Amino acid sequence: MADQNVCDIKLSPNLDDSLEYVRVVFTHCSDIVIRRFTLFHTTDAALLYVDGLIDKKQVEQDVIEPLMIDRATLGVTPEDMDLIERIGVHAANVTSVNTYTDAVEAALEGKAVLFLEGLKVSLVFGVAGWPQRSVNEPGTESVIRGPREGFIESVGASVAMVRRRLRTTSFKTESMQIGRYTKTDVVVCYLETIADEKLIQEVRERLSRIDADGILESGYIEEWIEDNPYSPFPQVQNTERPDVVAAMLLEGRVAILIDGTPFALLVPVNLWGALASPEDYYERYIIATFIRWLRIAFAVISLTLPSLYVAVSTFHQEFLPMPLLISIAAARENTPLPAAVEAFFMEITFEALREAGVRLPKAIGQAVSIVGALVIGQAAVQAGIVSAPMVIIVAITGIASFTVPRFNFAIAVRMLRFPIIILSGTLGIYGLIIGLIAIIVHLSSLRSFGLPYLEPISPFQPSGLKDTLARAPHWAMMDRPLQTSKKNKKRQTSAGYPHHRQPTQNQEERP
Repeated sequence: MADQNVCDIKLSPNLDDSLEYVRVVFTHCSDIVIRRFTLFHTTDAALLYVDGLIDKKQVEQDVIEPLMIDRATLGVTPEDMDLIERIGVHAANVTSVNTYTDAVEAALEGKAVLFLEGLKVSLVFGVAGWPQRSVNEPGTESVIRGPREGFIESVGASVAMVRRRLRTTSFKTESMQIGRYTKTDVVVCYLETIADEKLIQEVRERLSRIDADGILESGYIEEWIEDNPYSPFPQVQNTERPDVVAAMLLEGRVAILIDGTPFALLVPVNLWGALASPEDYYERYIIATFIRWLRIAFAVISLTLPSLYVAVSTFHQEFLPMPLLISIAAARENTPLPAAVEAFFMEITFEALREAGVRLPKAIGQAVSIVGALVIGQAAVQAGIVSAPMVIIVAITGIASFTVPRFNFAIAVRMLRFPIIILSGTLGIYGLIIGLIAIIVHLSSLRSFGLPYLEPISPFQPSGLKDTLARAPHWAMMDRPLQTSKKNKKRQTSAGYPHHRQPTQNQEERP
């Protein structure tokens, strides 16, 4: 979509008219460069580009310098556009445009546009070269074992990282631009022989319906395309890791890469994917299963532990052994606040300290958050504002929340902790059960691009249980997830079973 001040007008053969039009369009744009020179020493020409978006060295060596040599040595005329493209310049990507709209948009995309006297066509050279950071390990998805590279803000580089892992012609990429003013490049990636065509079409339609001024990060698109915008649970997975994108594409899912951000979006997703870590598939399945059980258990603890403590200490003391009950009662003897208010106050304080630790510089952020928690907790206990058991409960809950590998899912659990504390403080254990039932009902009704959020548990699909609560060995997961790969269900065959399942000839001959 063109800007409002650029009309879809054909290029003029008069060079001065074209440059005057460009100057009017780019009024008060100090970064716009118009370089005039003589093409082949005979024809007036001008090169338009945006300073900072192009590689100046490449422009000088591969575009301007070849076009300024003597025409007699080439035996061509400026009207011979094909020869100019093939002989005159060395840029790898050369195209032509015939409207001012296309010329202006090409310049804003980091390309150089060549206007020629006497021609109604301009050449566009792909010489983009803005500063960008190098590839390094993702900060939000670090692993002990696995690849160390993550996406960067260039969508072209991100696509190349995925392409390097999926060396097949089935890997398809569809590009589009979203945003009236930002014109952000968005690339939809999928495996044609695996992904369901209905899912691909649904992704296309949801993206095409976005009509906004600008898209600056993947979070903009995520809110536009999710099924239920009022749910605290994420229905779109984000990741900085190319290996995660490749793995999801092999399961029939669709990836959305956005220029200007290192985060890619993956659809559809489910609850079990939010609780899974990339490292689950790089360690042996026994270790991965144990760690996944630990992660799920601590996710439940993160959600329910403060509420359970409030309910038991306030309404259901008979649940506790007598020595523990006496210890808790003694600790709470001088505490003026009810257990629910105490838990609410401590959880809010802990969340504030965690947020402060994230926003502060890295050199002092971690120290401030840890020291702040210790100092405030100890001072609050000594002052009699909160009890020591509550500090222990909040600390365990905070540690448990860090075991959830996906930040957007972890923060949803942290948010839901507060209404459950209120329910437990007013209705006891019944309030906790009501809150958990409400969450389960909501998760059962939630969809991600039509995929049930609790699938394959609800609806129950036995074939999909090999990668939910536990992770089966790679050689045992022969089928892809049913809902996302109806076109191509088989992931592998049984021919690659380990030797203990199919003994070799040498093993059979051993006594």
